[in-house]
Amino acid sequence: MESYIVHDTDGTLHIGRTIRNYLDQNHIKYSRVAEDIGMTRGGFARIFEQKSINTERLHQISKKLNHDFFKYLIAQETQDEIMKASEPPQSYSVKKKKPLKLTIEFSEDDTDPDGALVQRLNEIIRKLNEEGK
Repeated sequence: MESYIVHDTDGTLHIGRTIRNYLDQNHIKYSRVAEDIGMTRGGFARIFEQKSINTERLHQISKKLNHDFFKYLIAQETQDEIMKASEPPQSYSVKKKKPLKLTIEFSEDDTDPDGALVQRLNEIIRKLNEEGK
């Protein structure tokens, strides 16, 4: 990424300071750009303190400098979307499901001669069914 791009402490792009850094690093006089886009030097310099900028004005500056400053705004939006997608949702929608009705039948045979296993499993199933109501 270009070294003249400036982000605030919250990570968002500061377009005004980015434009100023671009001009400084490329040794372009503020007054020349200001005059070419119909602004005073003072008015143009005030842009440097703005975190955002009118799109028409940004287009004029980009066209004059033959540099696409919009790509940084688009990159910021894309980055914001990626960050939002990775965040957990703020609320969850929970659909109430119908209670589970569980029935298991065992036959008493040689593996459970006294029927204790069948009786215990039936107790567990009955409790699960009651909790699901």
